[in-house]
Amino acid sequence: MYPPNSQSTEANSSDGMKSDHGESNSFQPSQQSVQIFACPRCLTSNQPDATLCISCGFTFATVGATVKLRTSGIFQGVRKLPAGKLVAQRQILLAFHFDGHEIVLPNSDSVLIGRANPGDPTPDIDLSRAANYGISRQHVRITRRRSLFHLCDLQSANGTFLNGKKLAPFQENLLHDGDELRLSRLTIRVRFTK
Repeated sequence: MYPPNSQSTEANSSDGMKSDHGESNSFQPSQQSVQIFACPRCLTSNQPDATLCISCGFTFATVGATVKLRTSGIFQGVRKLPAGKLVAQRQILLAFHFDGHEIVLPNSDSVLIGRANPGDPTPDIDLSRAANYGISRQHVRITRRRSLFHLCDLQSANGTFLNGKKLAPFQENLLHDGDELRLSRLTIRVRFTK
């Protein structure tokens, strides 16, 4: 259970996620001890070993239905414009950068991003460790057509935001190098890489 706003006393660069040249495709936070963390529903501080929020009773779980998070006032901001290139040659891959980690997406025509759950299709990029960020089981799909990457929200419970704009479900949006992608509360920088 690794909800947002976790505060760690130490930094650790060998935290299970391969950086820059790694091969791992799942979000695996640091094995460091966590002093306190905030409940994603009510933002109350809780002990790291808590299974329920002491204030609202929120269950810190990583399987099952996606929990709808409190979002009023959290995601307000100015919409940002796309940052970089739109066209990517075939040898260029898409990479996600977040919390000091990099995930290079597979070189395929379609990539499903979400979190694994028994009985559901397994996503190509499994963000199960980020379930308390509000990641849905089937959150987004990225498709590549010729030299363009298209992003589609799959009616995720807590939404998908591209450069500060909330995306409508099942509508494709073009990805640019340097875009800010937010899957619920998980902020990702999109990069084109070789």
